[in-house]
Amino acid sequence: MQSLTPEHDKRPMNENGLHPDVKAAYHYGNSVSHTSDLKTPRAWYGWALREAFLAGVSHAQKEGN
Repeated sequence: MQSLTPEHDKRPMNENGLHPDVKAAYHYGNSVSHTSDLKTPRAWYGWALREAFLAGVSHAQKEGN
């Protein structure tokens, strides 16, 4: 079965806990969750926001941005 969180999976935990990119993704998700059009239930899930954020990081790194 294919992982629902491949971007997260490719960033392993380090000796200090979460990978820095994953920590940043959690921060981003928490910072925008209040903007959801639907509050109960939320219009999006935290893991999906984190995956999108991490995909953006991967793209920027691949492109050298």
